[in-house]
Amino acid sequence: MSSLEDEYNVSSKRLDLEALIIDWNKKSSVIRKTRPCKLDIKYGDYEEQKIDLFLAPVRNQPLLIYLHGGYWQRGNKNIYSFLAKPFTDAEINVATIGYGLSPLFSLRQIFENTQAAIMFLWNHSNDYYFNREEIHVMGHSAGGHLAAMLMSTEWKCLQNDIPDNALKTSILISFISELAPLKKTSINLNLSLTDQEIFELSPINNKPVTNATQLIVWGEKETNEFKRQGDQYINKYSTDERKVEKYVVPDADHFDIINDLARSSNKLFKKVLGQVSKK
Repeated sequence: MSSLEDEYNVSSKRLDLEALIIDWNKKSSVIRKTRPCKLDIKYGDYEEQKIDLFLAPVRNQPLLIYLHGGYWQRGNKNIYSFLAKPFTDAEINVATIGYGLSPLFSLRQIFENTQAAIMFLWNHSNDYYFNREEIHVMGHSAGGHLAAMLMSTEWKCLQNDIPDNALKTSILISFISELAPLKKTSINLNLSLTDQEIFELSPINNKPVTNATQLIVWGEKETNEFKRQGDQYINKYSTDERKVEKYVVPDADHFDIINDLARSSNKLFKKVLGQVSKK
């Protein structure tokens, strides 16, 4: 196994990952049955293009969008419904986004799926009673890559009445800012990334279009490559005008961090809540 394979193939390090996902699914099923929500809202023509929206008890509150990981090849929005509980308890609406997966969808198409989801939510905020002036995006792993790319989107070029500052903050958790190393791993077998895609779809080559605050997160037990990926994004894009903060979650690996995010008593949850709460 190459050193890069070992650094990026993080699922191989968690022998209990299947049990962990089963637990997340069970928790998420309960949330979908017991919390006010709108499920499987279609935002595009493909089966995968659906949104689950978990509603805050008060209208006109901020919206936090969550993009799941899985190296753009695995996972789905349903696994992560449980993350909505502490945020809706804190009067934050939560949208979990489904998107097409490789190899049926190219990485560019997957990114375009998420752009379409943002535009749908912007256009339908009145239907679901959230404040579109306070939309925030959070992603984990591959979802963090997509969230970072969304921060570089010139929205007016896609829909002229959406301002480029439509996304007020991002929270990028153990994310991929540079795609090039993945080409040398088994992760690229289905993705089949070209050099052009690697350059054009790497957040490190796509400057954020606004000075929105960003929070870059990884676990203390994360691999060195994921730490490097986060640090290089911070070093390139943090300025006096654009605050890009780093937070390292104690005693957490690539997957523990999701459980920490779901605990309202955890410092990570409190930091994220501080990013998205109405001022």
